[in-house]
Amino acid sequence: MYSILSLVGAVFGFLSVVLIVNRNSSAGYVGIVSAIIYMFISWRLGNYSDTVLNILFIVFLNLPLIFNRKYSSDREPNSIKNRLFYKVVLPFEFVVIYISLFWLETVVLNAPRPIFSVLAATLGIVASISTSIYVLKESFFIWGAQNIFQVILFSITYYQTRDSTALIMTVTYILYTINASTAFFNGKWFVDNSKVL
Repeated sequence: MYSILSLVGAVFGFLSVVLIVNRNSSAGYVGIVSAIIYMFISWRLGNYSDTVLNILFIVFLNLPLIFNRKYSSDREPNSIKNRLFYKVVLPFEFVVIYISLFWLETVVLNAPRPIFSVLAATLGIVASISTSIYVLKESFFIWGAQNIFQVILFSITYYQTRDSTALIMTVTYILYTINASTAFFNGKWFVDNSKVL
């Protein structure tokens, strides 16, 4: 059952990524379905930060994509370049989120894979905030790193549990990494608009 559920979540997740890359606000609706499915899968596999990540995806990524009209407009994305605010805020957010999730996994939940679970989740939360709220073109570098650590996390999960759902999630995140890389060739995100910013 969970294997089938993970495949359904992957389909919705891929569609959400494609819609995000194309700046379509309906990505939020599709992403909510994917996040709900992944919440249950992650909790079952003991990757608790990944469960928190998917809850926060709804709050920091999917809902802002639905309600932020600027996101789906033709306005070019912002850039970290020459913006001190983003250079200070993003690392600060990363540290606070990482410490909070690490405390949750190690002290409260005694999770089996806290290091990679927390790192992947932290990158995902920061990436979602930088995509939907800050609309930063550099957010896709963070997504790339997040996808790689998700591959590592679910590979370790499969190795430790031999659960086929973890194997499906590993393959899914490999495909996410490949799919998300298309953003690097998308003019809406990576045009040089530094003169305007």
